[in-house]
Formats: sequence, structure tokens, C-alpha cells
Amino acid sequence: MTPATTSFIPKQSGPEKRKRRTSGLRFLVVIGGIVFIGSLAAAGGVYGYEQFLKNQIEQMRASLEHNQSTLSTKDIGEWKRLDDRIMTLEDILGRHVAFSYFFDILGDATLQNVRFSNFGYEFSEGGAIITLSGESPDYSTVDSQSDIFGRHEVIQDPIFADLSLDDKGNVSFSATFFVDENVISYDAQ
Repeated sequence: MTPATTSFIPKQSGPEKRKRRTSGLRFLVVIGGIVFIGSLAAAGGVYGYEQFLKNQIEQMRASLEHNQSTLSTKDIGEWKRLDDRIMTLEDILGRHVAFSYFFDILGDATLQNVRFSNFGYEFSEGGAIITLSGESPDYSTVDSQSDIFGRHEVIQDPIFADLSLDDKGNVSFSATFFVDENVISYDAQ
């Protein structure tokens, strides 16, 4: 028998070790190549988009210069005066008071047998204080009218006062309440 020889050197052959290292290296080279090609494509895309934007800016600049050369200072002055007139008109209409919408509301909220003979208003912050003089056939009708005004969303804080009988037996009264500016504003209509 021959003595067994022990060796501390692995029994694998050298080319197999190299094969493993080169396959890992190949994978890294492929990934690196893909990243490099992707970077080149992205850089090309950014460059192309930059050129597109520069072209757009140049076209807009040329269009603006053309438009500026066709406008005269006289035209610009006329357009400016027209703009000033439109702004003034919008301001006037914004402050204009129109009671037509309110009168429709008042007509719907008034009982059939109540008649108003005087209408007055005084502008207040945020709206107007409305004063009415009216007449009804009896006190219970005035009370019903007061209830209707009190429940109405547009008529705020109604006060009925100066109740008296006239020579025909009708009840005369006055009513005062507040109406929001949105109800009497021309813009709201």
C-alpha cells in the first residue's frame, strides 16, 4: 500500500475558477453598457428638447417683433383708452343699485290683502335699510305679514310699528328691515 498523500491545495482545476470570475465580470460589463447607452439616449433627448425649446422661443420672438412693428403708438393709445372706459363701466355697474330683484321678492312675500303705499331706503354698511308704509284690513293680517317677513331669508330683522286705525277701519303700519347688498346690487341680477 502506498501512503495517502494529503494536500492543502484544492483539487479544482484553475480554468473553472476563472470561468466563475469572468461570468460575474461579464454581467457587470453588460449592466454598465446598458446604463451607458441609457445615459447617452437621455442626454440626446435632453439636447433635442433644448433645441426644440430654443426654436420655439426664436419663433415667438420673431412673431412678437412682427406684431410690435405693425402696431403704432396711436393704436396702442386707442386700446388703452378703450380699456380705461371698460374698467370705469365695470366699476359703475358694480356699484349700481337695482331694486327690481328685491321688488319681486317683496311681491312674493306680501299677503294679498296688504298694500304698501310708501317705499324708502337708506344705504348702510353691507346693504340697505328699507322702510315701508302699509295698510291692511285688520291687526291679524299685520301679524301674519310680520311672521312672513320674519321667516324670509332675504328680509332681515323686520320691525313693524306705528299701528293705527284709519277712518275706514283699516290698519296702517310701518315696517323697517335690512336687505343685504347682494339682493340690491346690479351685479347680483
